Amino acid sequence: MNSRALLIAAFLVGILLPGALIASPGVYYVPLESHSYGIATDSTDAFHSTVAEADLDRENATAVSDLSPATQRAFDEPRSELTDGESGWQAVTVTVCHDSLLVCPAYDEAPDFPHDGMTDPGARTGNSYGLVEADDEQYVVETRDVTSLGFGFFVVHPIALSSFMLYAFYLGLTAMHYHDSQPARVVGCTAYGVLLLCWPLVVAAGYTLGLSISVLYLPVAALGGIGATALWYGVIRTLLNRAVNRAC
Repeated sequence: MNSRALLIAAFLVGILLPGALIASPGVYYVPLESHSYGIATDSTDAFHSTVAEADLDRENATAVSDLSPATQRAFDEPRSELTDGESGWQAVTVTVCHDSLLVCPAYDEAPDFPHDGMTDPGARTGNSYGLVEADDEQYVVETRDVTSLGFGFFVVHPIALSSFMLYAFYLGLTAMHYHDSQPARVVGCTAYGVLLLCWPLVVAAGYTLGLSISVLYLPVAALGGIGATALWYGVIRTLLNRAVNRAC
C-alpha cells in the first residue's frame, strides 16, 4: 500500500474510533440486550391472582394473531414448557439486537406484549401485565422493566471512551513514525482499529458461538491492542531477529 494512503487510512480510523462511541454508544455498550418476561396459563393460581390484583378484563384479551411477529415468536416458543408448578409462572428471557446492529443473530425487535394493567399502579416503576388468548386458552404475560445503559453506562463510558482515544492517539503516532519504515506495523494497528470499530459484530459473533462478551471487554481490547503491538515490536520481534541472526 502507498505510504500516504496508509497514513490517511490510519488517521481516518483514529478519528472514527472515539467518534463512533460518541455518536452511537448504545450499539457498542448494549449491542445485544436481554428482555425478561413471564407467562402463566389460566389453569394456574398465578393467573387468577394476577388477573385480580392487576384488575385485568378477561373479555378484552388480545388474540395472539394480533401480536407482532417477534412477539408471537416469543410467546409461542415457551408455551410448550408451561407447567402447573408451584409458582405457575414460566420465566422467559430473549435476546434482542440493537437497531443499529448490522447482523442480528437473535430477535431483531423486542417483544411487545399488551400492557393492560399493573399490580401496583401507584409505583414509579414496575412490571406490567397483559392477557393473551391462543387456542381457546388465556395467558397472563408479565413484562419486566428494561433499563438500557443505566448507571453502568456512566461508569463504563468514560473508561471505554478514554481507551479508544488512547488507542487512536497511539495509532496516529505509529502511522506518522512508521508508515515508511514499518508499513506492516501500521497496517496491523489500523486493522486492529477497524476490529474495534466492528465491536458490536464481534459481540454478535460471540453470541452465535455461545459466548457472552461483557461490555468491560471493550476497553480491555483497546488497551490490550496497544500492549500487544508494543510488546511485539519492542521485545518479541527484536528477540526473534537476534535469534535468527545468531543461527545464520
